[in-house]
Amino acid sequence: MGKKKTPPHKLNWYARVFIFDMVTFPAYRHLSKSQTDVLTVALAKSDAAAAEKDRLPGRPVFPFPFSEAKRTLGMNPQSFQNAIDGLKTMGFICVVRPGGTANGDGIPNLYQLQDGWKTWTPPLKNTANIEKARAAKKARIGATAHTT
Repeated sequence: MGKKKTPPHKLNWYARVFIFDMVTFPAYRHLSKSQTDVLTVALAKSDAAAAEKDRLPGRPVFPFPFSEAKRTLGMNPQSFQNAIDGLKTMGFICVVRPGGTANGDGIPNLYQLQDGWKTWTPPLKNTANIEKARAAKKARIGATAHTT
């Protein structure tokens, strides 16, 4: 038997930063595929930023430009922006410093992971159509029972 292969170093971050309990929270289950992809990369970037020695006090701060999302995830600008907006709304991340343009150079937003997702609850579903359909079905069943 040969020596057992270990996964590449880049894949080990997932085991360190991904919180298994996260998947049991409603906010995580409510994420779209794009939001899940962006969150996964954000977790990796936050872990890498935490390993740097010259980080800011508190939680790690990391840049996440659209160009990186396009390269790593194959996302278009609107999907990336929608994913970021959704993650901000649910309390997964916040913008620490907005990006922009300075001297013709693009400056990416700086993000920080947050814990607001732990208390986030999904919006209530509008069940009016379901209730109408059930009432109509009950009426049809009642009408057929009387005709027989």
